[in-house]
Amino acid sequence: MGDLADYMTKKDKSISTKGKDLLEVPTLLNIKSEIEDVFKNEGKTTLKIDQLDEAAKMFAAVVPKVKIDNSKFGKIVTNWNNVKNNAKASKKTIAPIVEQQDTINKNNVKSLEENIGTFTQEMRKRPFFKYETGAKDSIAKL
Repeated sequence: MGDLADYMTKKDKSISTKGKDLLEVPTLLNIKSEIEDVFKNEGKTTLKIDQLDEAAKMFAAVVPKVKIDNSKFGKIVTNWNNVKNNAKASKKTIAPIVEQQDTINKNNVKSLEENIGTFTQEMRKRPFFKYETGAKDSIAKL
């Protein structure tokens, strides 16, 4: 139970947008990555919680003297639901900023491609790109 609680605490902190500069690309990428990780591992985490619940119930049925604290388990389920809800909220919060950065990056790539094309054309105009020297001129230039 402790591992799940720690996992949820870390994830909740990492997906939170409060107090973070979302205009910094590394921060934005980190939050986006953590949100994607929550959604990607949602099934695994839910399975772990269900397994823990079933194991506790089975243990309580086999050993009736042992009392299982359901409040801790309830907190884990509540925390997991909070993490999922916070991930959805954070995703909505960062979506416009991610889209803006995506547009900026696409424009930068397009500009770079145009600059490379222009540079390549300018280089082809230079004499060493024309291969017109011939043997005599080549030996002389060496």
